[in-house]
Amino acid sequence: MAKEEENKGASFGPAMGAVEAGSLAKLEELLERMPGDGADEAEVEAFMDEVMALEGGMEMIRSLAGPLGEISVKEEGGYVRPMSPARLSLRMEVLGTKPGIWRQVSLPADVSFYDLHCAIQDSFGWLNVGEHRFEVREAGEVEVVFKRKPAEGEFDEVTSPVSELVLNGVSQFHYVYGTDEVWDHLIQIEGAAEASREAIPKMEGGEGLCPPEGVGGPEGFRKFLGGNHLLVQEYGSELVARIREGEFDCGSVRFRDPEESFKG
Repeated sequence: MAKEEENKGASFGPAMGAVEAGSLAKLEELLERMPGDGADEAEVEAFMDEVMALEGGMEMIRSLAGPLGEISVKEEGGYVRPMSPARLSLRMEVLGTKPGIWRQVSLPADVSFYDLHCAIQDSFGWLNVGEHRFEVREAGEVEVVFKRKPAEGEFDEVTSPVSELVLNGVSQFHYVYGTDEVWDHLIQIEGAAEASREAIPKMEGGEGLCPPEGVGGPEGFRKFLGGNHLLVQEYGSELVARIREGEFDCGSVRFRDPEESFKG
């Protein structure tokens, strides 16, 4: 998407149902006593817990992101660091792999699709050497696309917040990575995570090790694990055995700074 104003008005899916009057009144009451800039983390956490317990609480994430996180306006082509204390929990799975490869992460609720791209790359251990895009699909058909350099009719991943999908009732979408080989990831928005003032992603869980780049997508990966692939000799049987076992260490993941990647 070219402009922030267009982002605000975009509709990516069916609208969420109306919030009941009682819940709306409670939300308005909560907003009147929103923690100020000097509030400590425990106070912010307690406030967010109250908000998310209400019907329509998730819908408030975007409006809370600005007042609580002092978010700057995202201009065309610019990068703004996510700062919201409200967080989303996402499950990310590489489709077509066996053993299964998935990650569970939490991120600030005001992350852009570009921030999510960086988190996906680091979560799985991809090398970020291929093209990528995000797709919202309906009945198997691609309805909406987010990219770093969008074409006409597509949206700018840098200035488009993931929370727009939440606000429009979209609970899952796809991340497609690779140029010569294609890796399709199913991304599921599972709800709110524990509030935090940390802007970086947090690894919550996962299984499976990342396939070697250049193995040829899921089909090539199956041949690799079966020992019938040219790369087996290059990488060695030890790596093949480790990937077969699928032992993943959450503590081994290091998230890089998306802003530095953006500048690079």
